[in-house]
Amino acid sequence: MNNEVVIRLIFFAGIFALIVIGELMSPRRPMTTSKKVRWISNLSITFLNPLVVHLLFPILVISGSRSNLTAS
Repeated sequence: MNNEVVIRLIFFAGIFALIVIGELMSPRRPMTTSKKVRWISNLSITFLNPLVVHLLFPILVISGSRSNLTAS
């Protein structure tokens, strides 16, 4: 389990580095906002998404099973 986390982080960091290098070398469109603001917001979404899923998924499963029991 511990190795899985390390491997996932290494892949994330590697792919992120490739994306950053590619964006710096050849941007696809002109900048409308600063890169710093855009990258901070995108990374925030990236890190908050798993937390929200881990918090909401058990709640949704329980409420779904309750609604399924009352419907039958």
